[in-house]
Amino acid sequence: EQKMLAKTKAKSPKENQDLMRSLGIATPPASVYAIGRPASAAVWWSNVESTEELIGFEVHRYRRDVEDWNYKGYIRIDMDETYDKNQYVVTNLSDDKEYKFSIKAINKNGPSIESTLSNPVVVEQPLPAVSNYVTSIC
Repeated sequence: EQKMLAKTKAKSPKENQDLMRSLGIATPPASVYAIGRPASAAVWWSNVESTEELIGFEVHRYRRDVEDWNYKGYIRIDMDETYDKNQYVVTNLSDDKEYKFSIKAINKNGPSIESTLSNPVVVEQPLPAVSNYVTSIC
């Protein structure tokens, strides 16, 4: 089935979804969004279609290094008591770097193909708080 799934990358999104459904594989989320935070990013995604019960998700991350986007691995989220519906905070990211994310849905037949990439986000430390008093120069 994984070989068959690899062939789906060359097809249109509609053909991919139809083929994945016929194989019993979940389709990836249609939309993925992200917001940069200090050393982390909040990622959330749209609902997923699956003929089988979902057992988890993979959150894949890409980081811009100079001009290129490089794959930096993934985090698997199991659908248990710690799962928070269609959202996850990716931690331990490098500040002042730009990231994009994609999602794979997982059911008993395996993972879907990757979703489209999220919007790019910059992970950065907030500016220091501004003092609430003004010093005048006389």
